[in-house]
Amino acid sequence: MYPINLSSFVRVVFMLILLPAVALAEGQTATSLSPLGYTLGSAQRADVENSLRRKADVRPKGTNRYSSGPMLLAEGAELGVEGLLSALFIFDSHETLVAVQLTLNKGFGEEFDRTYARLAAKYPLVKKTVPFVGNKYARFEKGTDIIELNAPHLNFAMTVTYMTRGFEQNYIKVSRQDAREKEKHEGSQF
Repeated sequence: MYPINLSSFVRVVFMLILLPAVALAEGQTATSLSPLGYTLGSAQRADVENSLRRKADVRPKGTNRYSSGPMLLAEGAELGVEGLLSALFIFDSHETLVAVQLTLNKGFGEEFDRTYARLAAKYPLVKKTVPFVGNKYARFEKGTDIIELNAPHLNFAMTVTYMTRGFEQNYIKVSRQDAREKEKHEGSQF
């Protein structure tokens, strides 16, 4: 039988079991997405802005109504993705990254197919609507994060939106509230 050094054993158990959990930032999971190298749920606005300014033109874009946090818009040409027109970074009220929306040139539809294939190779597909003619859409999920690929018909651009589930839930909540208020307002006009 081998002699067991208790303090070494405790250190090994701590490193193998507890350290990975402690290393993850609050709200971040081991499967968090990192579009353009910025991790959803942990990247901070100041860090993202400083890093982006070294690569591209970046400007504030106001406050996002779904997250109550600031937004940054970066010109896409310098971010290393072919056909990228712009990247919108959305933060929550604590200035933590909760969504990134990439706007890409759609071309004649071939870019949707190429982007779809790249995403499908990395992430589980949840929903897909790809008619021969019309709006094309695909949804992927990884852990608690979501990716939506949206290519509206008769539009020259498409979007790839990376978001946390919390951001999506806020979006749905605010959108439903807006629809109720609109219906109430329109109903009062009769």
